[in-house]
Amino acid sequence: MTDRPQRLFLGSAGLGALPAWLASLPVTPRRAVLIPTAANPLPSARYVHTAAGLLKAEGLAVGQLDLERAAHQDVQRELGQAQVVFVAGGYAMFLLQHVRRSGFDRLAAPAVRDGALAYIGISAGAALAGPDQAITVIGARWQVQPSA
Repeated sequence: MTDRPQRLFLGSAGLGALPAWLASLPVTPRRAVLIPTAANPLPSARYVHTAAGLLKAEGLAVGQLDLERAAHQDVQRELGQAQVVFVAGGYAMFLLQHVRRSGFDRLAAPAVRDGALAYIGISAGAALAGPDQAITVIGARWQVQPSA
């Protein structure tokens, strides 16, 4: 581990502050990898395209990596070429399943901790950056319980 600061942008929906945050990074990023996996179970997720468009508008080349289909070596290759990873929102537990299966967690976490990779997490992507998914599980229970 190095003394380089971690670069995290965590949010629930809005991306208005993202351009200023990207500009604040110590090295101008050239490439981002967008992880849309949490949105896969949804019938529509236009916000994934919106996020890609915003990153492109800021001058980044954007690749997509769907962890549902990715092998460990795919994750390693994509993260190795990027300075920013953007993990989109959707179903947090679905995302977590594929993060663990693909090895994303074992590759991205040390790179973010060491300052080699900046991390953007929105909704489920922000929850993924936390110490555990307990609040997500509690939130899911709240959603399925009938109101009194």
